Amino acid sequence: MKYAEQINIVDEHNRYVVFHRTWWRRNPDWPDGLEPEAGPKTRIGIAVGIQQAQQMCREWNSANHHGELSRKAEFIEEGKYIR
Repeated sequence: MKYAEQINIVDEHNRYVVFHRTWWRRNPDWPDGLEPEAGPKTRIGIAVGIQQAQQMCREWNSANHHGELSRKAEFIEEGKYIR
């Protein structure tokens, strides 16, 4: 079995927390009034496997305008999720 196939088998059982957050905050003292800052995570759901997590992010990002603060979906392996 190839290494890539082994990773896919393991990944099919991994669970990922899918969430969205902003990457900027308003600050009038910064250029363009925006300061880089990772905002709090808001949970969207749980995905089984990285492909499902990626798909959930794509769908959420397509359905939701990212706006001035660049709110986008991402994911992290379950158990490493910190609110």
